[in-house]
Amino acid sequence: MTMIATTPPGGHHGSARVEVDADGTVHAYVGTAEFGNGTATVHTQIVAEVLGVPSEKVVLHASDTSLLAHDTGAFGSAGTVVGGRALHRAASRVAALLAAGATLPVSAEGSTDGMARQAAFTVQGVRAAVCPDTGTVRVLQSVHAVDAGRVLNPQQLRGQIEGGVAQAFGAALYEQMLLDDDGAVTNATFRHYHPPRLGDVPRTEVFFADTVESQGVLGAKSMSEAPYCPVAAAVGIAVARATGVRQESIPLTPDRVWLRSFAPDADAGGALDGASGGAMGGATGGATGGAAEAAADAVGVDPGRPGRDRDLSAPAAAGVRR
Repeated sequence: MTMIATTPPGGHHGSARVEVDADGTVHAYVGTAEFGNGTATVHTQIVAEVLGVPSEKVVLHASDTSLLAHDTGAFGSAGTVVGGRALHRAASRVAALLAAGATLPVSAEGSTDGMARQAAFTVQGVRAAVCPDTGTVRVLQSVHAVDAGRVLNPQQLRGQIEGGVAQAFGAALYEQMLLDDDGAVTNATFRHYHPPRLGDVPRTEVFFADTVESQGVLGAKSMSEAPYCPVAAAVGIAVARATGVRQESIPLTPDRVWLRSFAPDADAGGALDGASGGAMGGATGGATGGAAEAAADAVGVDPGRPGRDRDLSAPAAAGVRR
């Protein structure tokens, strides 16, 4: 299990403005930039939900410094909880003005100048196979559970999780920068540097815990960077359970795994007490809202008994959405 907190030492700051034209078109201005992280979609959803209009009626104007005050940006998984919070406040003020009988056009501003630290939780489960002849590790099944509060856009969050997990499989199994004695990179091309490819990454099954963050925008938490964090540990635990030997470093390349686990002179210093070995392994941790139990069920691993299979046909844990 891993946790991500979303307030850097200097705090996050954001500002926004929401305007409703005479024809009912909503213009939302926010300082946070969209760079493929999906903030534009979520920001539009927030404004639309507060005002009770379709998302198609909202025109988003993002990251124009000539229109708004300073914004610290979307780093640190802050696109929803900072920029979104500022937009929520601006839209709520517009809604209050309209409810009080204001005539169109109408506009209001909102800002956030720091916030309570929020914590989102993730847990990764894997089923892995290890070849004793070569040391090659193959991830056969991947399950990820998150406590992200209210999920504003499930499809988008699934995409972020699947991408983050795939990237983390690269760090866990394949990617490393190799240097020669002079410090020059020796694997500077994709012919020699191995990022995960489609054939390397299994489909990741995603579970959402049914929780609400009282400090979050519409009950949401930050999440985008968190899925990367538990993957390497889960793979390492699975490999250790499969081989009976803990690995000391990543990536878990075939040569490293074979030399430590299967070579005639393999170092037994990392051997697990009571490990049964075998070619299959699973790893999971704990999370809130029953999501961890669902992840464990999905990969067939009892988190209380390493290596013991569970019934894959069992229903998902209560309070968990796939």
